[in-house]
Amino acid sequence: MLITFSGLDGSGKTTLIDATRRLLEKRSQPVTVLTMYDDITMYALARWCRDRVRAALGRRRRGGSPGGTVSADRRGGRGHLARRLVYAIARHPVTRACVLPLDVVAFACRSLYERRVRGRVLVVDRYFYDSLADLASDGRLAWLYIAVVLRLVPRPAAPVFVDVTPETAYARKQEYPVDYMHWRRGVYRRIFAAVPGALVIENYDGQAALEALEVTLGARLGPPVSSGELVTWNDSGSRR
Repeated sequence: MLITFSGLDGSGKTTLIDATRRLLEKRSQPVTVLTMYDDITMYALARWCRDRVRAALGRRRRGGSPGGTVSADRRGGRGHLARRLVYAIARHPVTRACVLPLDVVAFACRSLYERRVRGRVLVVDRYFYDSLADLASDGRLAWLYIAVVLRLVPRPAAPVFVDVTPETAYARKQEYPVDYMHWRRGVYRRIFAAVPGALVIENYDGQAALEALEVTLGARLGPPVSSGELVTWNDSGSRR
């Protein structure tokens, strides 16, 4: 089974994800919690490779001569510019739109491994809906691309949109301007209107949101698992 959480920064996704993990564990259902941007995407793989290379180079430099340090300092300025250029290219909407189909493939493989091989419920902090919101614009071409990708991504059994006003989100986490979050909230609503079975959880009162989440997820999860019982899930997220 796949459960995903999307929403504005400051909407309270992390709290609800922790509650979902506890709910599943209380029901004796093994769960894996992953973060979309840190654990699954091609950029996550690239960062992992980068860190391995840096670690290897760091070990070599520690064994080098003192003269190598001066050379490295001279290269520091060029290295900083190169990193900024690579980052700008990687974050460009066209690049991200091209990489997104590869992310879908990478995620599908990881999802199948967690759900089918390990028999675990997979909970994901952010999902492709958030990636598509990053690529959204007022142009028709962007929304045509979004419509196509929505048909390709693995469909969660419980796609949760954690909804709050931009003012509430900004009061909790002052990361983006309120005007931008007003626009992004509208994008989320438009995307989730096209997501089958979407769950919208309003998270103004933390306890009320937790109770609503437990009721809605409980209805989709079915009865709790008995001790020693093996539960499998089909492609639609239903128990067999």
